[in-house]
Amino acid sequence: MNLKVDSADLFPLLSSIEGTYEAAKFHSRQVDQILGFQIDLVEKSINDPTIPWFGLDSDVLQTPYSELRYMLSKVSVVPGQKVVELGSGYSRLAHVMNAHLAGVNYEGVEVVPERAREAMRVIGLRGLANAKVMEGDLFQGGGFPEGDPYFLYDLSSRIEASIRVVEALQNQAKQRPIQVMARGLASRQWIEREAPWLSQVVDPAHYGNFSIYRSG
Repeated sequence: MNLKVDSADLFPLLSSIEGTYEAAKFHSRQVDQILGFQIDLVEKSINDPTIPWFGLDSDVLQTPYSELRYMLSKVSVVPGQKVVELGSGYSRLAHVMNAHLAGVNYEGVEVVPERAREAMRVIGLRGLANAKVMEGDLFQGGGFPEGDPYFLYDLSSRIEASIRVVEALQNQAKQRPIQVMARGLASRQWIEREAPWLSQVVDPAHYGNFSIYRSG
């Protein structure tokens, strides 16, 4: 596949990439190289088959940069806010935000140490002053991060993880209105079925692979 990356805008909107979703994934692999990621090496170094999404190809594991840019364009974010990415993987979102959302802070939360460390290494390499990654389980010390919006992906096949995350988000929503960007069929189905406080008070907005939910 011959797809040139525009150095002036590494993170274009999904609609601006010609062709299929495969083209968007190919573009992301090129951008990973430009940013200095070593994702394939990191994934091969992980030997614990119990971790979320063990053994997946990096294209399947991650959301393309162009889709992340599109997702960001659909939420309300202003300078001074903190975006929290739950299950952040390699924190690709932080790099898109750095390019297109000046003054907005980023916090990623990633349970797999190898992925979290690689995310932090590249964040440091690129000099992203407003970005950080919390390594470890959301519920093992440190408290649930405050922010808005929250980016939530299909965390894993473990139902208990989804239950705890939704309960923690509800506690946040009791303090202030929040936005939740949910990508993936499982996460959206869980919210629709188990979190009426998030899915049925304010009408959600659906965009293909992801949905935006707002608490009342």
